[in-house]
Amino acid sequence: MFEDKYRLFPRDEQLLFEKNLVSMIYLAGKYENVGASLSQVKAIVENLTVDGVKPEDVQTVLNLKAAYQFVMRLHNVAEIDTDTIKQINLIVQGAGEPDAGQIRTKSVVVGLTNEDYVPPIPIESNVVQTVNAILHSETSVTDKAITLMLTLSRLQVFTDSNKRIVVANALMYQANVGLLAVPEKKMHWYLSQLAKYYKTGRIQVIKQWLYDHAVFGINES
Repeated sequence: MFEDKYRLFPRDEQLLFEKNLVSMIYLAGKYENVGASLSQVKAIVENLTVDGVKPEDVQTVLNLKAAYQFVMRLHNVAEIDTDTIKQINLIVQGAGEPDAGQIRTKSVVVGLTNEDYVPPIPIESNVVQTVNAILHSETSVTDKAITLMLTLSRLQVFTDSNKRIVVANALMYQANVGLLAVPEKKMHWYLSQLAKYYKTGRIQVIKQWLYDHAVFGINES
């Protein structure tokens, strides 16, 4: 079991979130190959005009910003559930996409280094059951957040713009236990381990690594 590393006052959790918002959006964008620097992402988040960034990358950043703003509104307000996860996907993918916020109903192929990973088409009732089992397990919120993120990743619940890390941070933010972000310099290693997890279903190594290297917060005095 992974204990919560941090137990913050709500105000400190909010400050942590606000301080790291741009970097969390920047790092989440890396999974979609957004070709914007950290400073460009900051400018986009601040609604400034940015040259040299593709329009679709700008939209991805704005969608991530909107998703994290949605997460902030969840603080001490609502319980995270499958509907929350679907709402986050709707925002990240964009309401104009026909399958945004909907459980995937067609096959997808995830390209790995040496082979493709083709997850089964998820059954919505099974997804709800899996999510509920994780969220109501007798473990820490940090443990739940990491497990939920990895499980949703392997299931590939949505057709596009899954952004499970936003879901994990929604859970952690609501409980005031810090946040989660894969460091940019460690992203290649993380993605290689994620590929192994996809193929084998063995979660422990990557889960331990995320707990050790991706969970961050403030040490309360």
